[in-house]
Amino acid sequence: MRQLDRRCGPLLPANRAAIEALELVKLETLAEELLDFSGAADLLRWLDLQG
Repeated sequence: MRQLDRRCGPLLPANRAAIEALELVKLETLAEELLDFSGAADLLRWLDLQG
């Protein structure tokens, strides 16, 4: 979460809850993908694709 906050800015509670609900495999994928994020829009796009 700290890495996401640093890359994307403070997370909205709904986004934080969505991330906390992810399965371990998805969290591991997110940990890699966030290295390519340039901001919150990238995170939101990624979360939408996980839907």
